[in-house]
Amino acid sequence: MSTTEQDKNMIIDLTKPIVYEDICRKEVPVKLGGTNYILKEGSAGAVKAYRNALITRASFDDKGKVTKLGGIADTESVLVAGCLFKVIPNGLHAVTLAEVEELPYYIIQDLFSRAKAMTRGLDEKHNEEAAKKLPNGTQATSS
Repeated sequence: MSTTEQDKNMIIDLTKPIVYEDICRKEVPVKLGGTNYILKEGSAGAVKAYRNALITRASFDDKGKVTKLGGIADTESVLVAGCLFKVIPNGLHAVTLAEVEELPYYIIQDLFSRAKAMTRGLDEKHNEEAAKKLPNGTQATSS
């Protein structure tokens, strides 16, 4: 049985308690030009911003199938900006999208790959499945 078939056949026990003991986001130190940063697993907000950026760049046919993706490289910076924090004396400071876009592209590519890999639940299969569930004629919007 394929993973997709297993997912469809999975029965959720609504009486079982939901427990997440460790809710800390994964993180890894990053040094850019002598400045210390922390790259964290994407929060719900960072993932939402990234997915909204992806979906707004998609074109759909009348059956809701993705027919064209444009400007996908722009979305990499969105995820990096949501996951990268500058280490400052009294904690961490969120890096802005404008600051991320000033970095050389090869650095953004590496940080994007790492942020995506460490963010649980963020994968292309999920994005494709979400796009398929949009009703016909729906226009994707950012919130």
